[in-house]
Amino acid sequence: MYQPQEQAPGGCRETLLLTRIAFQILLPGIVALAGVLLLVLFFFYALATYPPLALIPVGILAAVLYGIYLYDKRRHRDQVDEMGDDDMFGGLP
Repeated sequence: MYQPQEQAPGGCRETLLLTRIAFQILLPGIVALAGVLLLVLFFFYALATYPPLALIPVGILAAVLYGIYLYDKRRHRDQVDEMGDDDMFGGLP
């Protein structure tokens, strides 16, 4: 009467695909954490060695934050251009 269908056993391709997807999600955060950790370590090393050198990691952090701001501003502007100027509320009547 009712015969359950046999499922194909999972192979290496599926495992590798899931692993790649997990790394694609996790890798940017891990790289950002490692970068901030290295920046903090360099800051304290420079502060202990020669205090004016501590301005270098502060400048790097400021440049990165400014770059993120410009990227987000450009992305937001592109989204507004796609929506159109007359559609201020996203299609609400």
